[in-house]
Amino acid sequence: MVRVIPEQTTQLTELLTGGVDFMRAVPPAEMHRVEASDLTYAITYPARSYTFLVWNLRNPLFESPNVRRALTMGINRHQIVEALLYGYGTIAVSDAMPFQWEFNDDLEPWPHDVEEARRLLAEEGWSDHDGDGIIDKDGRPFRFELRTNQGNDLREDIVVIVQNDLKQLGIDVQPRLIEWNTFITDLKDRKFEAAVSGWSVDFKFNPLDTFSTEAIDGQYNYPSYSNPAADSLMKQALVTLDRAAAKPLWNRYSQIIHEEQPYTFLYYLVERVGANRRLRGVEADARGHLISAAEWWIPENLQRGTSEQPVALAGDAGR
Repeated sequence: MVRVIPEQTTQLTELLTGGVDFMRAVPPAEMHRVEASDLTYAITYPARSYTFLVWNLRNPLFESPNVRRALTMGINRHQIVEALLYGYGTIAVSDAMPFQWEFNDDLEPWPHDVEEARRLLAEEGWSDHDGDGIIDKDGRPFRFELRTNQGNDLREDIVVIVQNDLKQLGIDVQPRLIEWNTFITDLKDRKFEAAVSGWSVDFKFNPLDTFSTEAIDGQYNYPSYSNPAADSLMKQALVTLDRAAAKPLWNRYSQIIHEEQPYTFLYYLVERVGANRRLRGVEADARGHLISAAEWWIPENLQRGTSEQPVALAGDAGR
């Protein structure tokens, strides 16, 4: 039997009191309750999604890779993972994800290094020339609007952290929350300066739509990123059938994206499910939380009726 309970607080209460046997997307802040309960247990697994901060490269503020690296180094992504996700995430390094074979294991996240970020910005001519607390260049203050979609508390909190972190660099970040449909339309139309968003990905890695030059006028190359070397590597890798031969190509591609930071890659999410201890056979991995659903079972002595089926709980996935 499946019960649809849209409200997460009610979902969790039902799980912890035995009203349901399974809950997906346990809020990170509540995972300790699932783990501490004698009635339930928790399972974590890598989500097929990552969250990023996209820079509109058509804006002169973000033209320089040095500036974009400085912005990434100025943002405390560890704080985002620990304070907002309660550790249920890992700092991201590229558009390939760790469960994909194309992922470059040699990449290390850019560190949170305020002094190095300041040095890179100064190298590009950004300093507080007029003493107002905001760095400027050629008379233009480093000020931009950072958008995300309304109704997503996590992303709204991320925007606040980014605003506070970049203020330490003398950058004035102006948050703006946008209705979902307008937010997505503006991303596709490049009517933004910077934005916090995310992608859900498939198992087959293909960045042509998001980072290739030929996709600049398409819907999904939000930053308008173009690099001929990256174009060549991704196209060659996609037609190279032998993984051993394709892997070095993907590694070089990821290194270019890592160096140039068209996105500040924020985190790869770790998904969380809770289950009643009487429910057996539950497994989860990057394929999802239902991969073993056909093998779920409840010992006979713990069943509440001879014809009982495991009780699953479905909630609103949200945006």
